[in-house]
Amino acid sequence: MTHWAEEVARELLKIGERHVISTGISPSGTFHVGHLREILTGDAIYRAVVKLGGDARFIFLVDDADPLRKVPAGVDESFKEYIGVPIWQVPSPDGSSKSWSEYHLEPFLDVLNDLGASPEVIRTSRIYKSGEFKDIILTVLRNRERLMRILGDVTGRRLPEDWYPFMPQCTSCKRIDSTRVLSFEGEYVYYKCSACGHEGKVSVSSWAGKMPWRVEWPAKWRLFGVTCEPFGKDHAAAGGSYDSGSRIIREIFEREPPYPVPYEWFVLKGKGAMSSSKGVVVSAYDFVKANIPQVVRFLYVKYLPMTHVEFDPIWGSLNVYDEYKQYERVYFKLEEPTHGMKDVEYIYWLSQPDGEIPERPPIQLPYRHAVVLVQIAKDFDHFLEILRRQYSEEEINENVDYLRVIYQRAKSWVEKFAPENVKFKVLERVTRDVIGELDETQRQFLKSLVEIFESEEFTWSPQEIHSTIHNVAKKFGLSHRRAFGVIYMIFLGKPEGPRAGYFLYSLGRDFTIKRLKEVLEL
Repeated sequence: MTHWAEEVARELLKIGERHVISTGISPSGTFHVGHLREILTGDAIYRAVVKLGGDARFIFLVDDADPLRKVPAGVDESFKEYIGVPIWQVPSPDGSSKSWSEYHLEPFLDVLNDLGASPEVIRTSRIYKSGEFKDIILTVLRNRERLMRILGDVTGRRLPEDWYPFMPQCTSCKRIDSTRVLSFEGEYVYYKCSACGHEGKVSVSSWAGKMPWRVEWPAKWRLFGVTCEPFGKDHAAAGGSYDSGSRIIREIFEREPPYPVPYEWFVLKGKGAMSSSKGVVVSAYDFVKANIPQVVRFLYVKYLPMTHVEFDPIWGSLNVYDEYKQYERVYFKLEEPTHGMKDVEYIYWLSQPDGEIPERPPIQLPYRHAVVLVQIAKDFDHFLEILRRQYSEEEINENVDYLRVIYQRAKSWVEKFAPENVKFKVLERVTRDVIGELDETQRQFLKSLVEIFESEEFTWSPQEIHSTIHNVAKKFGLSHRRAFGVIYMIFLGKPEGPRAGYFLYSLGRDFTIKRLKEVLEL
């Protein structure tokens, strides 16, 4: 079968050899994991076109000329005074010298770099300020009545007779959502502001305001020669902005619309569609920094763009990691593919941030195990020391850089996403106050464990440790909860914790025996 990105690329190359793949997001609030779908869909198509020998340009248009429409949850209400002001002119919510748009954009660009997605970043405000939009703005102003007919036909809504395809910025109150164009002459637009009553004129040869979305989108297609663009399914609906944009690009600018790649939403499990303004988000920054880049890319390139994804940043992240590693093992022929697996080689290639396939399969360290180890290890060197009990020195040395990423990302996952019952801290010392009074059965249970663990015949492995605890508990008539509960109390100070076999194995034989003996001496 052919991967969806390659299918799109082949369709594009039937049209021509040179392509501009465009993406666009407004930095009006926190960039969330749903926004990553826009960029990574575009990135996959861009890579697929280049792989097939095409000439491609990949751009990310940052819609920072949009007005601030509402104050997002968690932001001081004083920012209401900036509603209607272009977000590139709104102060940063943290009081720094950055603008509102740059405050939200910079962390997103950081994670795109992590993911190996490198679109050419173009701020819409810059296009207006440079005058690149001047001729297009004059064209749409001169074609106002034709645009009104097109938008009316597509949307079924009649526009007011005094509508103009431009939103001037009031030079007095700075709003662009409350001005009404009175007329235009040459490069000057005359307006009146309903918010403050000011009347004035602005020149479209530089920053003076912006076109409304349904006009600005096809204007960007015209300016940059866009041939392909992924966008949310709402724009693809009948009567949506892609339909109106297609009419405008053909009838006003005499060009063809870009090849459409609509995509479905990422829905936050249990909370519905993500919304920055409502605070219902998992930030792209937090999510990417808590998972290795290959796994994040895998999540987005594996599914068809129109596949609905219910996203769980907690256990879902761990499951996606496991699935990615399965694809990796199949790619390197370490195991056979399971039913339903397809496009393994292409998906694995697209999952690599730098587009380079490793020469050898990376270490197969389960993420579930990693999030336990980072809570045991004092630092990265200690993390490697623990892993040397399970993996060869050669394998550790070959994967140091890869393991460093896993170590850093797993620590972030624990900090940002782990439920409280998953978090733990190994006690530096144990006291009677912590574990309480042990009865004679529990003491005999622990004493028997020490004797077995100290035996030369005992194999110190996660499986053997777990089965030994289970069997000894059964011998002394202790329930599963009481037996494992006392183990967790001794090492963690709480009655539950990670899988005991892997946990004690990671702590090490000497430390485990020493701690059990200390308890028996209390």
